[in-house]
Amino acid sequence: MKMPLTPTQTSGTLPILPAEIWLQILEHCATDSLSHLWTTIRPLSHNHKAHVERIFKHTYIPTLALSLSLPRHDPKTNALKYPFAIPYAELNFAFDSFVVGTTDVVFASPREIATGDTMAALKEKGSLTKERLDDAMERGAWVCFGRSRAKGAAVMMPSCVCWDGQEKGWKITVDWMVLVSSLFEAKRTKAQRVFKERPARKMVADWRR
Repeated sequence: MKMPLTPTQTSGTLPILPAEIWLQILEHCATDSLSHLWTTIRPLSHNHKAHVERIFKHTYIPTLALSLSLPRHDPKTNALKYPFAIPYAELNFAFDSFVVGTTDVVFASPREIATGDTMAALKEKGSLTKERLDDAMERGAWVCFGRSRAKGAAVMMPSCVCWDGQEKGWKITVDWMVLVSSLFEAKRTKAQRVFKERPARKMVADWRR
């Protein structure tokens, strides 16, 4: 027997629940897959979109980390472009703050690297310049949530790199919604590529037996 609709339901709609209940439900969904929450649940309705974005902004965006690869040679010509080597050839950026009134988020570099050199000293020597960081961002930043570096992906997105004279470090500003969408799209593309490569690898393995 078909159950009658309640006063808070209409045909083809979800029940109207308090925002707090929806947040708890969606936060539970997030424990299974952030990607599913953002790419599948979020587009369902305006309410879903608002709740999911609220969860991401206050719970997950502050855990995001960016890593920039800083090779010394020009990837196109292989000519030496930057004489100073950065330890592990990368620089990590951590969440710093949200830009009030926008969807922008700021990531900050550490004040010094593993060698003990400060950002200010490296900038003064011309070893770590805006040009070098802009080049790195154009090639793509490795983005991940929390410490799950292996679950991250290389993401290319619009950004603004600037020097913070007061904090004595580099800052990168991006639109966090674009960042999250780009991250999950990059991960989806990578997963599809791996899936397509599996049959070919299996054929090679079978042939070698």
